[in-house]
Amino acid sequence: GKNNETLADVLYIDYANDSSQMLRDLSGEAHQLYRLIWQPLDSLLSGVERIYYAPSGRLHQINLDAVLHPEGDRLMDRYALVRLSSTRSLALPDNPNPSLAQASPSAALFGGIRYGSDSASSPEQSSPAYPNQVAARPTTHSLTDLSYLPATEKEVADIKYYLQPPQWDTHVYSDYQATEQQFNQLGALDKQPSPTIIHLATHGFFFENVVDTTQRNTTRLMDDHLPAYRLSEEPLLRAGLMLSYAQRAWKGDSILEWQKEDGILTAYEIAQQDLSHTELVVLSACETGLGDIRGSEGVYGLQRAFKMAGVDYLMMSLWKVPDAPTRQMMNYFYYSLIEEQMSVRKAFRAAQQQMIEDNYPPFAWAAFVLLQ
Repeated sequence: GKNNETLADVLYIDYANDSSQMLRDLSGEAHQLYRLIWQPLDSLLSGVERIYYAPSGRLHQINLDAVLHPEGDRLMDRYALVRLSSTRSLALPDNPNPSLAQASPSAALFGGIRYGSDSASSPEQSSPAYPNQVAARPTTHSLTDLSYLPATEKEVADIKYYLQPPQWDTHVYSDYQATEQQFNQLGALDKQPSPTIIHLATHGFFFENVVDTTQRNTTRLMDDHLPAYRLSEEPLLRAGLMLSYAQRAWKGDSILEWQKEDGILTAYEIAQQDLSHTELVVLSACETGLGDIRGSEGVYGLQRAFKMAGVDYLMMSLWKVPDAPTRQMMNYFYYSLIEEQMSVRKAFRAAQQQMIEDNYPPFAWAAFVLLQ
């Protein structure tokens, strides 16, 4: 009800649909959010610097870093907030300043992806140019077509600049080479260990569960081309990422004869991978932190899938992500991580701070959270 509307007003501004929202004075709602969530804890936190927390329910959709204190600063200015997938993580050994310290680090970067399939050629034979460009990364449950994201190509090029040989073995997958089959190779048990870093700059999707069986069957009858995963009772099939050639399957068409996969990488498929050597996954896409919320069991979606696959750190988004500011934040993050040799946590914090110093409003940086 009212509380949910307040959370959305304060930490989620629908820039893509109404840029005038940027001009609203939300200080009153921001202080109310603080009173609702944080004020009851204040008296218990004297002398505390680092706080580990595993959100529950609607709190999964909030970035506590961005919550505004009545004195004008944010919670991130007062505490080192460590977001956990489960309180179980507290029982595991923890290095407060982890870094990417593998002897031979590697990276797989996905961006500048072409989703259309008007060409019957294989990925090795085609890389046509698409004219359509968008200013934001809209959620795919609101799309009929998967638009090319121009800033993602530049984003992965920026990141590759930091991940240079001989220290890093970096591979970029773009255009029609960013296939689902290529991603599956990263976590194949009979291949080399999964990359140290996996960065995915693309469309993400999540569909709410259709609980009513009658409604689910009616929807299927109204559109017999609707892919089964959109109405699946399995939450890990209703969340995922788009890779090359995904548009045909997304529209309910049959995939091309030579395709081994449909280009739609579901959370269920990710959970089957072995990514135990991957220290960091960055999901530079829309609403990748969403999924079915099952009380204290957490979120059943992409974040659950990547943790099941063995990933240490996961950077993900809670709402629609503006294209250009996202590229800027990723640039700051990787500069701090690689050039400044900061830990993952500190690099993430540094990127947030730099975005604030550049006068980006919260919607442009608070969408992203770091999950341990």
